[in-house]
Amino acid sequence: MSAPTRESPGSSPAGGDAPAGGLRVALGLFQTTMAGVGIILGAGIYVLVGVAAGEAGNALWIAFILAAVVALLTGLSYAELASLYPVDAAEVTYVERSFGRRVAFFVAYLAILAQVLTAAVVAMGFAGYLARLLGSEETAAIALVACAFFTLINFIGISLAAWLNVAFTLLEAGGLVVIIAIGAPELGRVDLLELQGGLQGLAHTAALVFFAYVGFEGIVKLSEETADAARTIPRAIILSIIISTALYVAVGATAVSAMDWRALAASSAPLADVAAAALGSGAFALLAIIALFSTANTILLCLVAGSRTLYGMADRAPWLRIFGRVHRRTQTPTWAIVAIGLMTAPFVLVRDLALIVEYGNFGIFVLYMLVNAALVDLRFRLPEAPRRFRVPGSVGRVPVLPVLGILTCLALLLSLRLEVLIGGALYTLVGAIIALAATRTAPSSTTPAGPS
Repeated sequence: MSAPTRESPGSSPAGGDAPAGGLRVALGLFQTTMAGVGIILGAGIYVLVGVAAGEAGNALWIAFILAAVVALLTGLSYAELASLYPVDAAEVTYVERSFGRRVAFFVAYLAILAQVLTAAVVAMGFAGYLARLLGSEETAAIALVACAFFTLINFIGISLAAWLNVAFTLLEAGGLVVIIAIGAPELGRVDLLELQGGLQGLAHTAALVFFAYVGFEGIVKLSEETADAARTIPRAIILSIIISTALYVAVGATAVSAMDWRALAASSAPLADVAAAALGSGAFALLAIIALFSTANTILLCLVAGSRTLYGMADRAPWLRIFGRVHRRTQTPTWAIVAIGLMTAPFVLVRDLALIVEYGNFGIFVLYMLVNAALVDLRFRLPEAPRRFRVPGSVGRVPVLPVLGILTCLALLLSLRLEVLIGGALYTLVGAIIALAATRTAPSSTTPAGPS
């Protein structure tokens, strides 16, 4: 059924079929950029815009800009580290080279949990739109079926997943353009600088909608399936954040102009309701269908990214080796894919969308702070290592933007609700215990500190 185990990271050729037991190299800049845009857009606008409008009111678009700044700071760190270590394990490898195996296992736990929670949240959004279309209330069952279906697509192969992503991303972007066109004539009708919850509410909304940018780091997990990954992946990260931010800001401003923010906050299918308010019930159906493709796209890409992270961990402990098995025909990591699908399923049964989002963001903020810290450390430890991309701006050897990335992530983390901070601290403690137990049984790493 499956090939023995994975080859060492970075061993795939620059193009063509992968060697026996490896992953197929089939992606270029266009596909990887579309992967980033696709996963970002699906989680952000089509699912969260209503919840976020309830927090920020007419200033929703400002919250997206604040979140984008934080995302870009960390995205630049990912870009440099991806050019240094173009491997699927991504942040796990970056942190391992800086802080050792225990912190790397902890980061893997956070990265996998982030992808699982994102997939669950977006599956709930998918179910909300489909249930409205069907006149059904079986949202949990719909979300579970969606997770199972896209787990199957993930298994079939990366080429199919990538081209489905391209098609879905173009469609979901088209839906956002429709919303922008609907709302543009209404610009000026409301005060877009009105802070419904004040500065504190705006900061909390920025922390909430930061979830909308989770996804750019998923591009890095396609490194072993991307041609010239050290050059392609950094460019795709930056492009995907810029494209997504432009759409987010435009949709945020036009949506609250076309429809009162209170009505947006109360909607289970917010953008479809914006279209219906302007163009009638037929427009609701059209936007709801586009939203289905958008959210489906993000579910698929989260499952791909999560399984590739687990695959990347397979050679780091004996009890993880099963997740490095690659199917001979599809050249996809079979058991890693199955595991991520099963892990996602229970979370779709939770009804509080905002709560899952905030818990997911807690782990993401901790993860991003560690990635930024790893870049700062590697600038000191490996100053001469070849990098195809380098974050601009340094004071001596200290890169300024990654330091700002750490501080801004910390600021957004501290703006989360107290119960989320307590719960997040508990689940990160669980991750730390797992990492400690795993590294006691894992063999000592012989990987050199420099890039492979």
